Amino acid sequence: MALSTALSRVLGLLRDILFFAALGTGVYSSAFIFAFTLPNLFRRLLGEGALTSALIPVLTEAWKRAGRQHAFQFLNKALTRLVLVLGLLSLLGAAIMLLLSLFPGLPDRWHLGGVLGMILFPYLIFVCLAAAMAAALNVARRFIVPSLSQVWLNLAMIGALLLPAVISDMTFLERVIVLCAGVLVGGVVQVMVPAWALAREGWEKRIDLGKDVRLDEFMLLLLPGLTGAAITQINVAVSRLLAFSLDEEAVAILYLANRLVELPLGVFAIAVMTVIYPSLASFAAEGSSREFEALFGRGFRLILSLTVPAAVGLAVLREPILELLFAWGLFTSREVSATTLPLLIFVTGLPFYALSTLYIRGFHARKDMKTPVNIALWVFVLNLLLSLCLMVPFRMNGLAVANVLSAAYGFLLLRHRLQSSVRFSSFHRARQALAKIVLATFVMGVVVSLLWAGAQALAISSKSISAIGVLVLIPVGVIVYLGCLQATGFEDWDEVSIVVKRIFYR
Repeated sequence: MALSTALSRVLGLLRDILFFAALGTGVYSSAFIFAFTLPNLFRRLLGEGALTSALIPVLTEAWKRAGRQHAFQFLNKALTRLVLVLGLLSLLGAAIMLLLSLFPGLPDRWHLGGVLGMILFPYLIFVCLAAAMAAALNVARRFIVPSLSQVWLNLAMIGALLLPAVISDMTFLERVIVLCAGVLVGGVVQVMVPAWALAREGWEKRIDLGKDVRLDEFMLLLLPGLTGAAITQINVAVSRLLAFSLDEEAVAILYLANRLVELPLGVFAIAVMTVIYPSLASFAAEGSSREFEALFGRGFRLILSLTVPAAVGLAVLREPILELLFAWGLFTSREVSATTLPLLIFVTGLPFYALSTLYIRGFHARKDMKTPVNIALWVFVLNLLLSLCLMVPFRMNGLAVANVLSAAYGFLLLRHRLQSSVRFSSFHRARQALAKIVLATFVMGVVVSLLWAGAQALAISSKSISAIGVLVLIPVGVIVYLGCLQATGFEDWDEVSIVVKRIFYR
């Protein structure tokens, strides 16, 4: 799972490198990011959030009690209704984007964003259907195919971004239109691959408008979760809208900084959560509280052990990472300098982002959808207030600070509520694990910082120094961290070492 997710994230990183090299951080890149925000919002809203969280427990229960075919029949009923709803949402979203593109008096970037949004909105149909199928595959304990979903999108977008190298006289407008077409092609492939994998498991696709008592349970789980996920994604959309209103570059720079934070988040944290969530739902359905607690505690410790050092490493080596990976084409040293501070701010929130997602899944596995909704509402309000207060004096850096502070607040609320309802006895062990993680991370950070200071004193080109920072110091940091973690007797050392070895040596 981690290997597949790592491939997806690496390809996503290559896609972003080509994107900024081809379009820079000006009006065309910002307009595309703004336009892709809305269909991407629904992807995160339905595809990676409430839909999956609501579907997996119901499918798991149907599979256990009535068998595979009954679960697939329910899946067909859910997919049929999903297609109808998504079709209407796509038409409505495209109409809104069309009106935005025709609205008089707005800057050109708003009109361009409206046109691109109208083209991109149908993508939400493909990606949400793919997510529902991925949920069914997870219930069947098939994790590789679902984890490759983003790979197909990234490959399609990379192909679209490389097309100008073949057709050298393409304008910027033509480049961004071709990129939108690449997104739609990737969406089609994202549906076809899991559908093929499900067919091999015995699923037969068909339109089914028949009734099923489990549909009511599914909707009861989906609607509260949908509300909570909607608040979270509206939070993201509002932040991006505020950034888009500042200037032509802010939304692109904040997007890039956030994407670099999402790389370790996806490779480690989301991989851990995706694998353990079906088992959490199964333990919750069986009333196995001790097994639920043990598995959740293990996920908690693993996520901390992977995201805390990743955050520190990314903070220390942010400049060479940006210089080596992104300082190509239209993305110059000026854009690198502008991105370093937002990136530093975002990395401080990496553990909070990861653990919040774990806690939300913990609530969902217990079919408690309301608590995350209430907390998401408070987080949204806090982020909006902080953003409005900080964006004027600190511009895009203020938006980044507001995001991190609200994420930390949300994590604290989630932790408090879950502890009070489940009353875990393993949190003492988590505190012991955190102390060992912090010690190992501190040693790693000091060693890497000293080595990076020495590398900067070398009389070689900036690209060569950056290559040393990325290709040499990151593996050194991993070795130092793992050595310290093993020396402290970290409880989940075996699992951490297996994950890291698979990522670096295969």
